[in-house]
Amino acid sequence: MKIAVDDHMLHRIDRYTSDTINPDTGLPYDDSWIVFSLTDENYRMRVGKEDGGAYVLKVGKYHLNREMALGDFIDYHKATSHKIAIAVSQGVLDDALNSYKGHSFRDRFLRNYETPVLIHSTTQKCYEHIKKDGCLKSWNRLCKEGFFIDEEPIGKLLGDPAELRDHILFGSGVTGEIVVSSKEKHRIEMDWDIPYLPGARLYFDMKRIAEDGLLIRDGSEIKVKDMLPLKPYLIWAATAKELDLEQGTVTPRQFAEKADRYFREHFRPDFSYDAYVE
Repeated sequence: MKIAVDDHMLHRIDRYTSDTINPDTGLPYDDSWIVFSLTDENYRMRVGKEDGGAYVLKVGKYHLNREMALGDFIDYHKATSHKIAIAVSQGVLDDALNSYKGHSFRDRFLRNYETPVLIHSTTQKCYEHIKKDGCLKSWNRLCKEGFFIDEEPIGKLLGDPAELRDHILFGSGVTGEIVVSSKEKHRIEMDWDIPYLPGARLYFDMKRIAEDGLLIRDGSEIKVKDMLPLKPYLIWAATAKELDLEQGTVTPRQFAEKADRYFREHFRPDFSYDAYVE
């Protein structure tokens, strides 16, 4: 069925699989669609394109702020060219929209469940470029300036929407190091314990980024569009050398865990780092 959210039309469906039929076209949802699917699976969140179909954000039962994630998803994608399908019950959708009242995907404050610190991980080559420029830049911005990191961003293997290339993405835990490891190996490498070459793990002041109107939430990603100056937002940059870790033997889990612990002990005692278990 269709539901109006403000003046934007989207589909609500009870359940999504890669062969779910669009009631308007009689065909499966394709890559012009982006789907939010609420599940009871034992994970927090998963994203990716399924079997050549739509790009899907799956939110599991361990996500503690599912209603806000759904609100951000709808609010953000109303501003893009994607068509939106929401695989939740009507009651869940109504509750989420009610909870989201007064909020925006660009809220210029930290919500009570949000971390005050954002982390961005990068390769050695990119870190040298970042220090020289004094800022982080999106993949598309770097390409326009002639700095070609790769022929394609690693997210293309996941079917990430092209608009993500206009943004700088942030994460927590081992997520960013998995991206660095995957870039190095030219494949999606999800093993946390395979040695890789860490670059730098950058810690940013999320509160200040939000207050300055730069923070974007899309339901799955926390991001900044186009570019982000290191000053005044960067708090600290961790490297293997600074942490006395031997290149060639360190793993994503080891680097992320040691860097986060050091950051908490020396910079932000209130910083809560993720558990490093799968």
